[in-house]
Amino acid sequence: MTLICRLSTPTFSFHLPVACSFAFALTSLVACTEKPDCKTDVFTPETLRVLETTNTPESLLLAAGLAEHEFVHGENPKVENAGSEAYRSQALQLAPDDEMVLTMVANKCSPSTVGEESAPCSKDLVFRLTELDPDNGFYWAKLATYQLGNEDTDAALKSYQRAVVAPILSIGWGEQVYRLSKALNEILAITESCAAPIAAGIAAANLPRYEGFINACRAHSGDGGWRQACLDLGHKMETQSPSVVSRMIGFPMQRIVYEAMSDEVGVAAVAERKEQLRETLVEKGSVNECLWSDPDMTEEWLLSLRDFGEIETMSRFAETAADC
Repeated sequence: MTLICRLSTPTFSFHLPVACSFAFALTSLVACTEKPDCKTDVFTPETLRVLETTNTPESLLLAAGLAEHEFVHGENPKVENAGSEAYRSQALQLAPDDEMVLTMVANKCSPSTVGEESAPCSKDLVFRLTELDPDNGFYWAKLATYQLGNEDTDAALKSYQRAVVAPILSIGWGEQVYRLSKALNEILAITESCAAPIAAGIAAANLPRYEGFINACRAHSGDGGWRQACLDLGHKMETQSPSVVSRMIGFPMQRIVYEAMSDEVGVAAVAERKEQLRETLVEKGSVNECLWSDPDMTEEWLLSLRDFGEIETMSRFAETAADC
């Protein structure tokens, strides 16, 4: 079995409730084909040493991702989790103002770990993201989950409301895949046809902890201000996010509010739109093997993913996948 296929299996562990929704994102973007040059035995503990010695933000984030998985360490990958944390901390030291680095580090943190002694979950990490790009609503929504952890409900609501009016709502997953893929190619000499889906899997294991978004709406569904903020933010995620997973998470945020209001029409409408998106993903989500066999097409896919996100990339490549 090749690594490409393994990426769509439980080899990469996801935090709920993302796991179920994420199947749409990864399977629609990564072709699962047997490729002789993409074997998992390309990654060994020596790979981690090479990446660590290279000492760039991308190489260290790759090392952190690979260190957590069994194709590097056999049946007990978790023994290297401390190393993963050190790699991320080192990447953050190298590039403290790099949004991709901060996002990938922050995505491994939660409100319960921020402020603890264990690196790299410093309490001001998510605040720095809002300073670097105040126009990204995802950062404000993420900030709200930490503010709720500190029982600062008023500040959290304001952060949700700011997320609603922010011009963009991006988790930066496409840029992560692009930069990690390039690093795999340049540092480890892995062909782009293999590097792209490998990078997608590593970035996938680094998705945001969306349960905080949902829990915030559930915990405050009796408050009128929170209800409106959750409805607005959920709808914005559903309709405007370039990320498949973010769009899927927008549905339960809205459903929770409609259920609290005993609004059966609203609940039914959300369920209908969710099914429509699922059908669209199934229709446009397949990626033909030729995407990985043509380096120019792989590069075009990576650039599209970086610049436009998964949803637009699916539409752009649906016709290509059908023709080749």
